[in-house]
Amino acid sequence: MKRKYHLKSKLFFALCFFPLYLFAQSPQDACQINLNFDYAVEDLEVSFHNSSTGYDSVFWEFGDGTSSHKINPTHHYEKTNAYKFCLTLTDSTRQKCQKKFCGQVYIFDPCE
Repeated sequence: MKRKYHLKSKLFFALCFFPLYLFAQSPQDACQINLNFDYAVEDLEVSFHNSSTGYDSVFWEFGDGTSSHKINPTHHYEKTNAYKFCLTLTDSTRQKCQKKFCGQVYIFDPCE
């Protein structure tokens, strides 16, 4: 008899509290970062413009070993090349909310 009661109590717990767990993990708690940016290249310099929303921390990697926490950085590359850059946005108010985009920028000097 004790076993049946124990099984019933587990079933009761699962049916009553599991939906509450699902509700607590609802999409309203999901990451709300909207990643949006553009950039302009002029000679060896790139101006990045970040118009993203829903974040509180920004991290740019420029592909040449340097990085920045500025929202809209301007970066000077030392030589012509194709560089992989990345933008990482974090919302620290939501657990594990981070979005990252990587792309490639082509730097060339028209005088070369």
